[in-house]
Amino acid sequence: MKRLFLIFAMSLALLSGCGVGVDGHFPVSGNVNLGGTPVPKGRVAFQPTSESGGSSASGDIVDGKYSIPAEKGLTPGEYNVIFTIEEPTGKMIEYTDHSGEVYSYEETASYVPLDWGARSTQKVTIEPTRNKFDFDVPRSEEPVEAPGISGNPSGDK
Repeated sequence: MKRLFLIFAMSLALLSGCGVGVDGHFPVSGNVNLGGTPVPKGRVAFQPTSESGGSSASGDIVDGKYSIPAEKGLTPGEYNVIFTIEEPTGKMIEYTDHSGEVYSYEETASYVPLDWGARSTQKVTIEPTRNKFDFDVPRSEEPVEAPGISGNPSGDK
């Protein structure tokens, strides 16, 4: 009886661990710096590198950390990692919509190099366990324009 209880307790401990997957998906977490400084706010996305399947997932970066739980996590395999990090420039932009209503918003700029952003060459391999990946994204000297983005909140070009 004591042995059966011990087996049950060990099984329960394994199932409640951080690395346990849900329906074949596994959690992903880590830290993100931009030029050596923790990213205050941004987004990280994981896209499968092959057409053979795999899931995609993304998560918010807050105070230099991101976490994607197993329920929204990734299946094992290789993934491209794409960072979206924009910083306020301090400049206010006015925008007039099609009905004539005027809006203002603070302009932002990205300093994420294309090979870490829109055309990322960064890769990770997801294993059937807890996956922790820390990234130190290099900071571009000049703002990098994200392809296909017009710069106004409506997305109109």
